[in-house]
Amino acid sequence: MVTRIGGRREIKLRVWQPIHLARVLVTVEGGVRTHAISPSLASTNGSETSSKAVVNSLNDLSTEQVQALLKLINTEPSSSDRMSGICSTLSWIIDTGASRHVTDDSKCLTNCNSIRACPVGLPDGRVVAAVMEGRAQLSHTLALDHVLYVPGLNCHLISVSQLIDQLSCKVIFTNLFCAIQDRCSRTLIGAGERRDGLYIFRGVPAVHTVHKSVLSDFELWHRRLGHPSDRVLKLLPHIITSTSKKTLNKTCEVCPQAKHVRDSFPVSDNKASCILELIHCDLWGPYKTPSTCDAIYFLTLVDDFSR
Repeated sequence: MVTRIGGRREIKLRVWQPIHLARVLVTVEGGVRTHAISPSLASTNGSETSSKAVVNSLNDLSTEQVQALLKLINTEPSSSDRMSGICSTLSWIIDTGASRHVTDDSKCLTNCNSIRACPVGLPDGRVVAAVMEGRAQLSHTLALDHVLYVPGLNCHLISVSQLIDQLSCKVIFTNLFCAIQDRCSRTLIGAGERRDGLYIFRGVPAVHTVHKSVLSDFELWHRRLGHPSDRVLKLLPHIITSTSKKTLNKTCEVCPQAKHVRDSFPVSDNKASCILELIHCDLWGPYKTPSTCDAIYFLTLVDDFSR
């Protein structure tokens, strides 16, 4: 339920306790949403997570990132993480309904600034004013700016909308966890472990989606020398090792394409005015030597407009 009080809008966050129902009223300056949250903020061992579960909707995450997330939700924070000077000991809830980051622990905030008084109603009926905001370092890879300090709130909320606007990231939710991924580099910068229907933030090491391809000395010199034959490469003993000898009989993908013979295309004055209006096709084969994937036919498609 959203109402206006003195020119401001009021949001009601309903918090379901195991025994009774409590309500938390948060008044903010900007746009707000109403969202129901279920608290279990103390350290609990969620029985809903399982490392054997298969997540099929994580197309944007690499296998290494998914494995790191599954390993994370089955381990407790280490003592070094607790003593690293960041807010790892707090249970930060990743909330899609909250419009602002809020916390009741001023010790985890740095670079604090005074703000215009923001009235906040607590579950016990008291009304306090948030007059300060700061920066919260949640992990080595993630920090929150403009976090409201609300004394006596008894919870710590991460606003998904504010997080996306601040870091230009994407947040992916599954039945086991949620992943916070940088939109440009696709680096995993944070995660949320699901406990009792809530997603509790957990710091993660930086795991990239794309890994750098490493070439062997044999492949590297084969490309540098213009794709010579194996007979020529055997004259360079310093790059021929026991492992590279196994690749001598394998044909490079570029070699058959560069050495094949084909008829030239007939001269044509037709020019395409848009993509896929005119396509040039070339099918050749069979080639005498199969490629590394045992292919002997090759099909080439070239768009006339974009080339």
